Amino acid sequence: MASSEPYVSPLHKIAFLCLLFYVFILHSRVLDLTFPYLRIPSLTLYASMFAAFLGGGILRAYTHRIGVCLLLLTGWMFMAVPFSVWIGGSITAVKLWMKTFLLYFVLAGLATTWGQFRHLVHTIAWSILVLALLALWVGEMPQGRLMLSVGRFTNPNDLAQILLMALPFWWYIAGNPNLKRSYRVLSYLAMVPILVAMSKTGSRGALVAAAVVALVLFWRSSMVHKFQLTIGVLVVVAAAALLLPDYLVRRYVTFFDAEESETYSEFDERFAGSAVSSTWSRWALLQDSIILTLHNPLFGVGPGQFDVAQDIYSRATRGRKGSWQVTHNSFTEVSSQNGIPALVFYTAAIIFAFQAVSLPRTPRRKLTPRLAEISAASLCMRLSLWAYVVSSMFGSFAFQTQFLTLGGLAVVFSRTGALEFKRAIATNPVSPPAPQPLAAPPPQRLSPVFARRAAGSSAGTA
Repeated sequence: MASSEPYVSPLHKIAFLCLLFYVFILHSRVLDLTFPYLRIPSLTLYASMFAAFLGGGILRAYTHRIGVCLLLLTGWMFMAVPFSVWIGGSITAVKLWMKTFLLYFVLAGLATTWGQFRHLVHTIAWSILVLALLALWVGEMPQGRLMLSVGRFTNPNDLAQILLMALPFWWYIAGNPNLKRSYRVLSYLAMVPILVAMSKTGSRGALVAAAVVALVLFWRSSMVHKFQLTIGVLVVVAAAALLLPDYLVRRYVTFFDAEESETYSEFDERFAGSAVSSTWSRWALLQDSIILTLHNPLFGVGPGQFDVAQDIYSRATRGRKGSWQVTHNSFTEVSSQNGIPALVFYTAAIIFAFQAVSLPRTPRRKLTPRLAEISAASLCMRLSLWAYVVSSMFGSFAFQTQFLTLGGLAVVFSRTGALEFKRAIATNPVSPPAPQPLAAPPPQRLSPVFARRAAGSSAGTA
């Protein structure tokens, strides 16, 4: 199907290049290890924001349902500040969120064509490949788990989540028949260091999320792709079991109990024991976050103040200090800090993101190459959203950039690829073949005996 992209002004193109650069350095974190003192990310973000404002992109981002929900969430956070257990800390948390929140508006406001959506997906995929290579090259494993020494991804769970969220993007690139075969083969190879780095983080939340993503992909695939996916998963699991250290393998299979064995070293036993204690600690934090939500259902304990409120609650009820940790659950992070209405806005934004990237079910053989690419991008976005949602149940990511990136991409997809796809289907609907009229049955030839009897009967009647 022939399709022309809308006109993009030179100023818009320059601003979009700034956005691509910002997205790359945001996810690859190359400046964290090279020139962390420079303000290059902020300058490029503000330049892109200014261009989006001049071009009316802010209005496009605001009017979408995802943007409305995020604005309501932000407004509710402002209203929750006066009720915080530490107002000064909540003001700082809201300021940080406001700066982070700009990413959604820039993404949803500046990208206006399908080609720009494709460039964003490719840029994110490449940037996270660079992140994985940096983590494998200069990363540290002080507790047996891979992390970066400085910057945003000094937590293994954060690193594992962003790596997992990028895998569907590489899957989309590898399966795109409109790209060169060499690029598609390279895309399959790019998944290897990402999988290796993710497995070395020891994140069990990412493991559960990866299993859910694989199941969703398996359900949506053809029989041939189901077989290929099954073989791929078995190869990855076998390679991890053979190549990962024993203590990491034990961490992945240890959720509630740690069986002692003489075949493991003292470090392995201590690591497995810490995995069990981490599980129970997170369960206790989840319970406390739910209790604090129920005690403060309207405005919560204050933006960014769960650790402070949990310490106060623990001293008052248990007689000991709190753990001074985050909730390790993004949904109770929102509800405990900002109240149940904020949780409703956050959850609604996620639901609307899923709806924005969903397309009508259409047989792939009936699609043109361009529409087939749009359909594949839709699946890629849903897989990445599933990775975010499931892993968010094991980590506090609600006020980071992950969902803002996916939400902005969802808006761009809904107004470019999804709109083109639905118009094409409405113009040329895929309908089942029209029923053919039944052919008249061929005349039956009678045997000579029956033919003579029939002729005699006709003569007698006459």
